[in-house]
Amino acid sequence: MIRNLILSFLIIFYTSVNAQWIWQNPHPPILYYSDIFFINDSTGWLLSSNGHLFKTTNRGNDWSFTMLPVQFPGSDAFYSVKFLNESKGFIIGKFGSLLTSLDGGKSWQKLTLGTTTNFESIFFSDSLHGWIVGWNGTVVKTTDGGENWSVSTTGNFELFKAVYFVTNSIGWAAGGNGKILKTTDGGATWVNQTSGTTFTINSLYFVNNDIGFAVGDFGVVLKTTDGGNNWASVHTSSSYYYSITFSTQTKGWIVGWGGEILYTTDGGNSWTQQTSNTSASLKKVFFMESSTFPIFFVVGEEIVISSTDNGNSWASIHKGSTSHLNSITFLDASTGWIVGNTVLYKSTDEGKSWQIQSLNPSANSLKSIFFTSPSHGYLLNFNGTTGIEVYFTTDSGKVWDVIGLNLYHYPEAIYFSSSNIGYIACSGSKILKTTDAGMNWTNLNTNTNKWLRSIYFVNDNIGYVTGDEGVILKTTNSGLNWTQLSSGVSSRLWAIKFFDANNGYVAGDNAKLIKTTDGGNSWQQVTISGLASLASIRKIIFISNEEGYLSVRPTTYGGGPIWKTNDGGNTWTSLPVPALYDNMYVKDSTTIWVIGVNGSILKYEKENITSIESEHITSLPKNFVLHQNYPNPFNPSTTISFTIPKSNYVTLKVYDILGNEVATLVDEYKDAGSYEIEFRVGQHFSLSSGVYFYKLRAGDYVQIKKMMLIK
Repeated sequence: MIRNLILSFLIIFYTSVNAQWIWQNPHPPILYYSDIFFINDSTGWLLSSNGHLFKTTNRGNDWSFTMLPVQFPGSDAFYSVKFLNESKGFIIGKFGSLLTSLDGGKSWQKLTLGTTTNFESIFFSDSLHGWIVGWNGTVVKTTDGGENWSVSTTGNFELFKAVYFVTNSIGWAAGGNGKILKTTDGGATWVNQTSGTTFTINSLYFVNNDIGFAVGDFGVVLKTTDGGNNWASVHTSSSYYYSITFSTQTKGWIVGWGGEILYTTDGGNSWTQQTSNTSASLKKVFFMESSTFPIFFVVGEEIVISSTDNGNSWASIHKGSTSHLNSITFLDASTGWIVGNTVLYKSTDEGKSWQIQSLNPSANSLKSIFFTSPSHGYLLNFNGTTGIEVYFTTDSGKVWDVIGLNLYHYPEAIYFSSSNIGYIACSGSKILKTTDAGMNWTNLNTNTNKWLRSIYFVNDNIGYVTGDEGVILKTTNSGLNWTQLSSGVSSRLWAIKFFDANNGYVAGDNAKLIKTTDGGNSWQQVTISGLASLASIRKIIFISNEEGYLSVRPTTYGGGPIWKTNDGGNTWTSLPVPALYDNMYVKDSTTIWVIGVNGSILKYEKENITSIESEHITSLPKNFVLHQNYPNPFNPSTTISFTIPKSNYVTLKVYDILGNEVATLVDEYKDAGSYEIEFRVGQHFSLSSGVYFYKLRAGDYVQIKKMMLIK
């Protein structure tokens, strides 16, 4: 679909295309973080273990997002980030991954070092001299700021987790089995030191050439005062410690498992526990002296905390709700809604920002949202005491009232086929129906005992419901009777999309995507090359006859790639998503939202950057107009154009000569403006030659025109 303001003398030259994910909520997101690094008072980078990089230029108040170009299945793939200045930085990770950036982290290139060993730690003693250590005693070194790297081993084939240098020559590496090695020649040779432990050492810190610390598994906290010739235990615990730092020679911090933070003020001879206000495992503690006040951050599993009082107390820096999000919709180009377990969001600026809305009484398990007009909307909630509740608004969400249905079943989906007639699909094989805009609901007979998951009506009479164990139900009389169709699959079915009464898709668990061209009498399985067999397809969206999208969970929890088709569903390609997600909304081929785990809201933008030489915008249309299709007669496609002078709920439908509806081209709210819709026969609309009619309805305006298909 194409929407155009009326323009005159408009010349556009497409010069470049930029695609990116924008993380809208929360800030920073709830992810497994492995490292944080600041280069000055304001500029720092935050790294997640599965490839998310965030940058701040205001000391952590705001974070911009970059997805790293190297991806691995699962998590725990990237371990450390270091920058030499505001432009040049490095990231290391598994399988010999060494990434470099020359633009402050906006873009990254993978360097090939000829090794696939996992890299665990990176350290620079100045802007030229740097070292990386990893598995099998691997040491990688640069003496020119990362332009060139040499790979060697310590001769001790242990897993090395930490590296630290006090000069360009003197440094230590430590890791598995309590191994600590020292070099005095910049890493050319290494000498074993006696640590006194066989437990893994995860982090090193030296305050000078002589005094240093090592922390690790099973409560290991070691101190040396003679450059590592002798190490002594200075703390007893059964915890796991992952990182250590000092702000002065006497003040230091250790972080570890279960949110534990230890603090010393006597040079590490004794350690006391601080309150971290989290039980998450903490992976890295960072300190940097500043011209204003010191920078203190701790990162870990789904947590980032900071201190503004010199490390005496700690608090989370996350902003925004972290409630799990379940459903998203847009009413028009500007107005969008998102519901989560305990939160309701609204956007009035095309999804650029989202504001939390209040509900009274509050809800704790919001599932689905549906608007029948800009003012009238509905929310589904499961009340753990009374069961299904329906929140409704008649004033565009300013006030929400609630109706308790006194039915203890879990609601899955709500759908209205008109302003008054709506349906709810839920557990216990229940379908509920209202004929008075949600004020009263009756229970329909479904003739099944399966949990029902999704509902969709093609028109007032014909509707479909899907559920567990391959169940597909169909009604042709507005839900009075339901017939169970033979889907040919036994998987749980989550999603429905129909183009007309005959052509549609159903999808669900075990990568099942099935298609019908005869109103559900028969179904054919569609194979998606590259989609994991255990993947669960949760939503189907088509924005045209040809262009469609699937939201997919690759496992039982969390989202994987979005899958896209440009040929009506015959072939599909994947679009990586940098977050666990449960639902999506596709505005057009350039703008997508995904929502889900830990309150994540991400927006995908693929922008055409243009140069406009001259532009004159005239007024919006003053009248409703439905234009004659062109070409006419046509085969196989034609374009139907119309204009509307004000925002309205618009339907554009095609009928055969007997008055039977054969296609729905538009069924949504649209802003005032001019629109062009392509009607293509063959993919979803199998029609014979003859005369057809297309009808535009926008509010009270109705117009019908005739067209001819010639094959």
